[in-house]
Amino acid sequence: MVMQLSRRTISEEIDFYGGFVQDEADKDHAAISIYGLRENISAIFRVFSDAFLSCEFPQKEFDEELNIALSRFKIDSEKVKFLCQRKFNACLFGTDNPYGQAAELSDFNALTREDLLAFYTSFYLNAKPVLFLVGDVDEKFIDEIRAWTSHLGKTKPVYEKKPAHSVTGRTYVEKKDAIQSAIRIGRIAVNKKHEDYFGLRLLDTILGGYFGSRLRGQYS
Repeated sequence: MVMQLSRRTISEEIDFYGGFVQDEADKDHAAISIYGLRENISAIFRVFSDAFLSCEFPQKEFDEELNIALSRFKIDSEKVKFLCQRKFNACLFGTDNPYGQAAELSDFNALTREDLLAFYTSFYLNAKPVLFLVGDVDEKFIDEIRAWTSHLGKTKPVYEKKPAHSVTGRTYVEKKDAIQSAIRIGRIAVNKKHEDYFGLRLLDTILGGYFGSRLRGQYS
């Protein structure tokens, strides 16, 4: 039986067991990381599993999160780093390519709770996940994970691959009253399936591309 818990109750339950849940999403993937002690990980995962499989996205909470995201977008839009990255991606991949597209204010106004439910159903419930277990994990918990995957889809999402149309040369974007400047230089090179990918990532790290470094590469 799946429990119906509020967002606050879910957070408090996981915190009670000493757990922590972290999420991230970009243009390539979405990931959820669950942390916890070995003796409590099953209890933490049960709370997470119930929440994951029965998301309802109440309208009130949807509106609150949308307003937060919109406010953050407006603040970021005043930063030269943010503007530079948007323009760089558009020039590198083209505005018809998913990697070159960027959100606009109108996109936030057009987003609805039904859009979120449809995305959740298609890409979370009906898609085949990739799971990683790290640490001192016992066989009992592994069996729980295997049983949990039976509730999820078995197919991989199909994406339409679009070619990139790069704009070569120099592009300048003026930000009025800005006290800093942002510069991006790059070109399309190898993807993650190329044999030299990890070598280039290592070179990037050696040159300073790690954590908060100012110099780093971007790979897709």
